[in-house]
Amino acid sequence: RLESLLQKNPTTVLAAAGKVFLDDDSGPGKAESGLFTGLHAGKEVRKKILWAEANVVGEPSCVLFRRRYIQSGFDPAYRQLWDLEAWLRLLRQGDLVYLAQPLIGIRRHAGQATRQNAQEGRLIGEHLRLFGRALAEEGPCLSAEDRYRLLYKLTRTACRHPRAVSPEIRTILSREKKRMGVAEYYRQKIRYRVGRWFTRSSISYQ
Repeated sequence: RLESLLQKNPTTVLAAAGKVFLDDDSGPGKAESGLFTGLHAGKEVRKKILWAEANVVGEPSCVLFRRRYIQSGFDPAYRQLWDLEAWLRLLRQGDLVYLAQPLIGIRRHAGQATRQNAQEGRLIGEHLRLFGRALAEEGPCLSAEDRYRLLYKLTRTACRHPRAVSPEIRTILSREKKRMGVAEYYRQKIRYRVGRWFTRSSISYQ
C-alpha cells in the first residue's frame, strides 16, 4: 500500500501509515495515527513536528521513503531519535503521503518502560540537539508565536537538565533569543502565558 502511494504521488519522499500498539497481556490497543489521510506538504509536516516536539510521522516500521533522498543514511550520532532526524531531513526535500488506517502492529513489552527510564538522560540530550538544530534551521519558516513557543520549551528543558545541554545547543538557544529581539521575545512570552492561563481556566471551569 505505501509503495503504491509513493508511486502515485511524485512529489513525495515519504509514505507513512497509522499503527496499533500490541500489549503483552491485553492484546491490540487503540489505533493511533499522527496525521489525516492524504498528501501533506513537507514544510507543514516539519512545522507539526516542531510544534508537537514529537514524531508525528511514525516509527520506521510504519514508513517507506525514497532512498535517493537520504543517501548518507541515518545519523549515527543519534541513538534514540535517529528516525525523526531522518524524517526531518527528508521532508526538506519533498512531501509526505499519509494513510491513517493502521497497517502495522507494534508490540510493547513490559521491560521497555524500564529501559526508557534508564536512557532518559541520553534521550533528553538528543531531544535538545535535534530540536535545537531544527529551530535554527527552520526558524525563518515559523511564525513568531511558534518560534517563541519552541524556544521557550527548549530553554525550560535545558534549565531543568543542565547536564544534557551541549555548548552547541546553549549557543543556539542564546542566538535564537537575540535574533528574535528583546521586545518581540517578551511580547510573545506574554501572549504565550496569557494563552496558557485562559486554557487552564477553561478546563477548570468545565
